[in-house]
Amino acid sequence: MPTRIVVRDDPRLTDEAYLLVRANTDHNTVMSVRNAVLHAHEYAHVPEHFGRGAIMISTYLAPTEEAAATLIATTRWDWFGTATLGTIRDHGFEVWATSSERLDDAAGIWVPADPLQSDHADVLVGRYPQGQPPYGDLSKAEKAALRGLYQDRFDLALSLFDPRRLVTPTAGPTP
Repeated sequence: MPTRIVVRDDPRLTDEAYLLVRANTDHNTVMSVRNAVLHAHEYAHVPEHFGRGAIMISTYLAPTEEAAATLIATTRWDWFGTATLGTIRDHGFEVWATSSERLDDAAGIWVPADPLQSDHADVLVGRYPQGQPPYGDLSKAEKAALRGLYQDRFDLALSLFDPRRLVTPTAGPTP
């Protein structure tokens, strides 16, 4: 089923708003970079990327840390971290309100891929290299070299969401 990323205007993208990054017990940033580079092509049609794609960190908007904890409790993720948009921007990262949509073949229309899409935002880590073949077409060594181009910046971006907290159904977020 075809999917696409849509960049949208969102007045909630203020420096005071919180971004929520979700994770399970895996805080392995090497694997996170691998997944981000693998999905970079999904952003290739976004005009700002001129057909190149983008390396992104998927987040959700929340007005407060408490709202972030409530949001994460409704998902399958157990761990989360928050940061204000101001903090993210102060470190040189762009934040885009984005939605993932899938094509409903029967109706012939694009529909939200999941119910949380109206709160989704991406942190831009970097653009896919101009002229670089798709990630899936690269050799193992070329894939590792490509991921290495983004690792430090990815680590920096994710560190802005620390400390990560565990959500338990009865106790809420732990410090």
